[in-house]
Amino acid sequence: MGTRYSHACKRRARGNTPVTSKHQRWTQTAINDLRSGIANGLEVETIADTLGRTVEDTRAMALRLRLLVAR
Repeated sequence: MGTRYSHACKRRARGNTPVTSKHQRWTQTAINDLRSGIANGLEVETIADTLGRTVEDTRAMALRLRLLVAR
């Protein structure tokens, strides 16, 4: 009997998890920084630059968190 893995663990173990260099998970710290930046009136471009993310990614997260209204 072997060790039991979840399906995701098996895929990672085989190296089949598609991860690109530009995919970056949002940490709670980054989300808090995004919220603070929006609350302080900073532009999304400035926040994105500070967080080291694309403007599109930052705007998408702000929309997902309902911090911005879609234009």
